[in-house]
Amino acid sequence: VRNNHVQSVLEFTQERRGNGIYLHNSYDNILEGNVVKDTKDGILLLFADRNIIRDNTVTQVRYGIHFMYASNNTMTDNVVSHNANGGVLLYSDGTIFRNNEFAYNRSLASGYGIMFKDVDDVEVSGNYIHHNRIGLALEGAPFTPGAFVKIDRNLVGYNQTAVGLFTTTDITFRENTFAGNLQQIDAVAGNIGQKNRWSEDGRGNYWDDYQGYDADGDGVGDLPYRYAGAYDAL
Repeated sequence: VRNNHVQSVLEFTQERRGNGIYLHNSYDNILEGNVVKDTKDGILLLFADRNIIRDNTVTQVRYGIHFMYASNNTMTDNVVSHNANGGVLLYSDGTIFRNNEFAYNRSLASGYGIMFKDVDDVEVSGNYIHHNRIGLALEGAPFTPGAFVKIDRNLVGYNQTAVGLFTTTDITFRENTFAGNLQQIDAVAGNIGQKNRWSEDGRGNYWDDYQGYDADGDGVGDLPYRYAGAYDAL
């Protein structure tokens, strides 16, 4: 599905519009170079595995990217902006989000750049996640013991909240940049510092409100970053 312009009926309210590109029980597809706007959901995958989604633009929809029960899908170099929500992944596994932009998704009720719930084996790397209400929202990530969720080398900036985490997360954060956010971390339902890892192989993250120092000049702060007001275990 390549180089299409998809739009729904503007006279309808958003809940009455059709979805832009909808894969149901459909496998091994390529969605490339499409522009989707003013639909219900932009790109919806339901029981749809091993698809490649790249170089698409999705705007003015409810959920820009919506995966449910979808496995081994790869999403690269897409722009998902000015929606109620950017990317929403539910009950899915084996997902790669790489080099995408999720911006200006600012619904008052949700407004997620990317939201994960009950997902396994997810890689989120090299993305620009900015000017959302919540940059990353994570619950049940991973859902299955032994699975992983890795978030590395992303810019998470200028969001109302950078990361919203429930206690049901066990995530590795590495070499991300957190800059310009009104709130860095929102710990939902208790202390979420016990399982999550905020560095790997000696590489942590950049926090623009870090108050420590680097006396030995190795590029890594000598004191751990502590985000007061969320939790102290970070």
